[in-house]
Amino acid sequence: MPGTLGRPRPELREDVRSVVCGSHVIVFRYRNDLLEIINIFEGHRDIVAHYHPDEGS
Repeated sequence: MPGTLGRPRPELREDVRSVVCGSHVIVFRYRNDLLEIINIFEGHRDIVAHYHPDEGS
């Protein structure tokens, strides 16, 4: 059931979602019938800067 877990993160990429797990943020996307984990960040990290380094925070 794509789209049921986490929240959409269009500021990162159009197909990306995230969910908080303890002090970490799991970034993932649905690819057909698979859930693909893209990255796991510590909660204090600037995730947007990781995806868009040229924009500067």
